[in-house]
Amino acid sequence: MSEIEKVLKLLEEGKISADEALRLIEAIKEKKEKESVRDEERFDFLDIGKVVSDAIRTTFSVVPNAIRMGFSQRRIDEVIEDVGLENLRVDISAGDVELETREGTRRIEIRGSGNFNFNDGTLTLMGDLEVTLPEFRELTIKAKAGDIDVDIKGERINVELEAGDGDFELDADELKVSAKMGDLDVYLKRAPKEAEIRCGMGDLEVKLPEKLDGIVETSTTFGSLYVARSDFKREDDKYIFGSGKGSLIKIHTKMGNATVK
Repeated sequence: MSEIEKVLKLLEEGKISADEALRLIEAIKEKKEKESVRDEERFDFLDIGKVVSDAIRTTFSVVPNAIRMGFSQRRIDEVIEDVGLENLRVDISAGDVELETREGTRRIEIRGSGNFNFNDGTLTLMGDLEVTLPEFRELTIKAKAGDIDVDIKGERINVELEAGDGDFELDADELKVSAKMGDLDVYLKRAPKEAEIRCGMGDLEVKLPEKLDGIVETSTTFGSLYVARSDFKREDDKYIFGSGKGSLIKIHTKMGNATVK
């Protein structure tokens, strides 16, 4: 069993977190770069795809157990009336969750199978759920495990996904999106003032607004970056659209490939 396989085994057994697994794999990569080993034993760029897919598959195998070990599930068809529109935090323990915002409402609607709790501006979710939200001024979403599908609007949006795939359609002035382990698709429905999009282990795809005036800064640690557009000027890792004075969008991947459209 290789060192990386041992790390994935620890992750599968729940002895380490996805974040710890990523740091260990990066340390193994740095160590092997410094060692003189045979070519067939070398962990190089060509191995990244297999490592990423194996790690994500291992993590996903833990999700059903996490759901079963949580609090009891039930059929849900609930409405929370007359909520404030300033701030909301959504904590997702495990499961597949769809979130969307709806204009002109002050209520939260929750449907599906699982469980939830709403207390002091925090909505806690677990299970397979569809959730409709009002437009909050500031919205924070933190998900531990599972697939997350969101179509949301607000002034400031922050989404953090620990392990799972994310499909995000976002409309905000300021936004931050991060995934530690899993594939991430991000569609910016309009140009934000500031945006930061980070993917730890997995592939990232970012779809920019068709008409963008601003700068896109990119960086990758282990992986490739492809910009599938031609309406920009390039300066090193900066892609300048229009005058470059509008939006500032930062895109970073640690281990995986990134595509910007």
